[in-house]
Amino acid sequence: MIETLKKIPAGRVAGCIALFSTVLCVYLHIVFGVHAGALWRDEVNSLEIATMRTLGEMWSYFCHDSFPVLFFLILRAVAGVPADVSDATLRVFGVSVGLLALGVIWLNARWLQLGFPLLSLALIGLNPMVIRYGDSIRAYGLGIALMLLALGAMWRLVESFTPARAAIAVVSAVLSVQCLYYNSVLLLAICLGAASVTFRRRQIKQTLVVFAIGGISAATLLPYLPTMQRVRSWSFVWKAAFSPAELMRTFGSPLEIAGWIVLFVLALIAGIWAMRLKSTEGNSAAKSERILFGLVTLVVGTLAYGGFISVLGYLTQPWYYIAFAAFAATCIEMVLANLWTTERSLLLRATLTLAIIAISVYPAWQALHIRQTNVDVVAAQLQTQAAPDDLILINTFNYGISFRRYYHGRTTYLTIPPMEDLRCHRVDLLKRQMMSPAPMAPVLQRMEETLRNGHTIWLIGSLNFVQPGKEPEVIPPGYDGPNGWVGGNFYAAWAEQAGFLIQSHALHFERVRVPLAESVNRYENLPLSAIRGWREAAETLKQ
Repeated sequence: MIETLKKIPAGRVAGCIALFSTVLCVYLHIVFGVHAGALWRDEVNSLEIATMRTLGEMWSYFCHDSFPVLFFLILRAVAGVPADVSDATLRVFGVSVGLLALGVIWLNARWLQLGFPLLSLALIGLNPMVIRYGDSIRAYGLGIALMLLALGAMWRLVESFTPARAAIAVVSAVLSVQCLYYNSVLLLAICLGAASVTFRRRQIKQTLVVFAIGGISAATLLPYLPTMQRVRSWSFVWKAAFSPAELMRTFGSPLEIAGWIVLFVLALIAGIWAMRLKSTEGNSAAKSERILFGLVTLVVGTLAYGGFISVLGYLTQPWYYIAFAAFAATCIEMVLANLWTTERSLLLRATLTLAIIAISVYPAWQALHIRQTNVDVVAAQLQTQAAPDDLILINTFNYGISFRRYYHGRTTYLTIPPMEDLRCHRVDLLKRQMMSPAPMAPVLQRMEETLRNGHTIWLIGSLNFVQPGKEPEVIPPGYDGPNGWVGGNFYAAWAEQAGFLIQSHALHFERVRVPLAESVNRYENLPLSAIRGWREAAETLKQ
């Protein structure tokens, strides 16, 4: 049996698997691009900021999105100012960014001396979360590509400290952190991984060069300090305790997390074991250095990123982890690729890759047959069904960002709470409403006028109804206390206030069918309802 395995042409098998995986990855990216449809609110948010009239105005609005300048400049060039680009063109742009990341994976296979990209292709290229959010009109996909490029460029520099390689490492590192803020955390791990190798060689000057690259990259983020300070004043809106349960909710399946843990532990144990061996044919000094770089980078990156997410304290979402997933997959493959001889490591990685493909390709294919939003369909439906004197009510306000892009009718629309600017996530305006004594008064007044005059309220989203005999919750205005923000659950209270008016005075409440057969992303799959008639409180609401 062993002799038979030795006769297997490992390089040819690995090459075929790598090519097959690449074809699968390209196909899945295309599947997403074809089925993604209209832009959902976060994508519209980035597009609106990128295409503002002047660069100065764009810069002033960075506090209302999650990224530094690089992606906005590229999106601005693609979309034009003012924006004159179709959703289809933007989807092509997004898929192109995803394919660029695949190209960097292949480039890193050469730079990191992996032979062929196997595990990294399977773990990154076949991951539906990476594709869905990496190919979206957001900075994540480009950030992944640049972070992987920085990782590969740093190792090339460690191999040979030449001016050309140093320049490539500096440029890729700076571009990486200028695309995603938290790439700076991963870049720290990359620098420490590189420094561990140069320090082991006792190359002090080269170690200083590595840290200088990290320092230069960090310094380029200093202009964003005022932006970060502004965001701190309203970041409480997104705060949530980080816990294993919250992480499980984000990923949805314990098997997915377990798979990553198994690979991490495998790389850690195997890497430490290999590092303890003396130099042999299968464990040369060069292989040992690559293992050291991969191990230190992986461990430091995992601890630093986990700490960053914990300190950040935001309600975690899947897209928070895709850059780290790409980073970890590359480090794991770098460790496993250098354990033994090239043939044995290729067979190990090829076997693991085939197992991952067998487990993940069909679920990934299913997960990518999904629209990003149904708001465009709802907007088109209301353009034909809503009368000019009706009212369109949107709960919550953030859905109004995408609705504003797609609705071109004559009916007035309001959000809960009312917002004077729906171009992007104006959380500063949301905070102002939280500090107001009666922010819902104009909305409730308009709702009552609409129903009293015999017109229809078209509700996008849902409301909270109160128990019979109870009053809706009214929360006093919030304020910035000495220990941070003080305030209640405003979203629930506002939805109760609107819901109480409906259940107390409306005659009819019916769900309106949205004509859409495709599956829709859970983050923006909104129901549509029609509310009609006025009654005094004695009658019962008919649903």
